Amino acid sequence: FSTTKLTCLGLICQKIVELLFKVFTDWFELAGFLFGVACVFMAMRNHIINWPLAIISSLFYLVFFWNGRLFSDAGLQLVFVGTSLFGWFNWRKMNAGHASDRRISRLTHQEITQAAVITLLVWRAWYWLLPKLMTLSEALLLDTLTTCISISAVILQAKRKLDCWVWWFIANSIFVPLYISRGYHATAGLYSILWVLSIVGFIAWRSEMRNQEAV
Repeated sequence: FSTTKLTCLGLICQKIVELLFKVFTDWFELAGFLFGVACVFMAMRNHIINWPLAIISSLFYLVFFWNGRLFSDAGLQLVFVGTSLFGWFNWRKMNAGHASDRRISRLTHQEITQAAVITLLVWRAWYWLLPKLMTLSEALLLDTLTTCISISAVILQAKRKLDCWVWWFIANSIFVPLYISRGYHATAGLYSILWVLSIVGFIAWRSEMRNQEAV
């Protein structure tokens, strides 16, 4: 490359970095965003690599949310790491087992009721406990609610339940206005994308489930 071309390339890179920092508040948010989109895209394709991508995204967002004093969301990232490890192990076990173990399935009406009741009870307990542990917690009501819904969603995803996408849809519908109110517009944009992908993921998994049932 000539000196002129290298100079132009450097200026382009500089402008890209400046643009990114106009949208993202720091590198942790940017990295979490990129790995988060990749994770959901691979989950939508029912690919096991979504779990390690989820772990990396969660670790970046752990630091980001902690710095923003959204302590429940920061704690949620630790839960995501744990449940992602479980999901990773569980999917590997499913993939190595009988074909029926890899099938996507749905919750029964009774299981849906049980999951909803448990989620609400855990949310009420966490809503009461969090301000006692972290007195500087902000956006407490929505912060704790999205935490509990997301935990339920990732557990259902680890079990390859179609309903996980419904839970993700609900959680993302709350995440978007929460992060806009906190000024995290890039992360709100991410969850807007995830909101759309939760619909696409539901359709893709339902189609695959029907194909499995037809075999």
